[in-house]
Amino acid sequence: MKTNTKSQIIDYIEKNGKLRPADLMRSLGFSQVAIQKQLKRLCEEEIIQKTGKPPLVFYVLRSVPEPIEPLFLDPKCVQYLDQHYGYVSPDGTTRSGVEGFALWLSKIKQKDQAVFLANEYIKIRQTAEQFRSKQGWIEGIHKFKTTFPDLSLDQVYYQDFYSLPKFGRSKIGHELLLAKQAQNKALIENMAVQSKDMILKIIKQNKINTIAWTPHSIPRKVQFLKEFRRRLNLGMGEIEIVKAYAGGIPIAQKSLSKLEERIDNARNTIFIKSINPAQTKILIIDDAVGSGATLNEIGHKLRAYPFVKLVIGFVLVGSYKGFEVIKEV
Repeated sequence: MKTNTKSQIIDYIEKNGKLRPADLMRSLGFSQVAIQKQLKRLCEEEIIQKTGKPPLVFYVLRSVPEPIEPLFLDPKCVQYLDQHYGYVSPDGTTRSGVEGFALWLSKIKQKDQAVFLANEYIKIRQTAEQFRSKQGWIEGIHKFKTTFPDLSLDQVYYQDFYSLPKFGRSKIGHELLLAKQAQNKALIENMAVQSKDMILKIIKQNKINTIAWTPHSIPRKVQFLKEFRRRLNLGMGEIEIVKAYAGGIPIAQKSLSKLEERIDNARNTIFIKSINPAQTKILIIDDAVGSGATLNEIGHKLRAYPFVKLVIGFVLVGSYKGFEVIKEV
């Protein structure tokens, strides 16, 4: 009976492309216990895989990973790619290092250009790395100064750039996108582990005594910064910042194309809910920064309190756009 149940499940998926447990109960008359037992076994044997989250859970045949041909690159090149490169394909396949680079080359059908493109990636990445300080973070304050005449921030730190010219998202950029889209707590925890030492170093160096978290624009079941905050567990005083819309319709900053619109959005929707005179040196934490309008407007609202002496921003990833100009400053 077990073998028969197993084979019928596989036959059903092959015929229909997917199944839900209720489909088997309805179509084949199996009991819920027998179905769950066989589905678990088939997943463990890597014959099928589960996708989705309750109540929408589907089982499909496990796809065979695309074979990745080895790249014949210089060992130093391989080492650099393994340290910096990450790739997520359109179907959600994730690879890091030289394996990810090989997969990207396969997707764009440029395997014959492996050596040239690998060296070009290293050159672009190393140019971006020139903006990284000895402490390990990227200082973005000069970009903010050229964007905002009324700058309210004393400093802005990036853990990394979100993306690079020609090669797209950075390794941490890929990780952030996956963590937010999948609302995956394990991925968020991994990012918190990667970031905590840098954040603690910033706190110590600047004698920060308070953390402010940028409020989310769009509600999700798992809010990235809320989970990131819990996983970091910094154990410090916090300022509560909220976002409220006059029309009641949430509008994401990234959906606004003009800087003026982003400034208005942040200025009119972000509010300081609670703050006290002991909170004098503040670190604002956000996941990503594009124009910087949100960080700067939060800074303005904090500066409205005379006892606030220092306001610094930290983001996991920031835009690389404009740093070419900064280099000349």
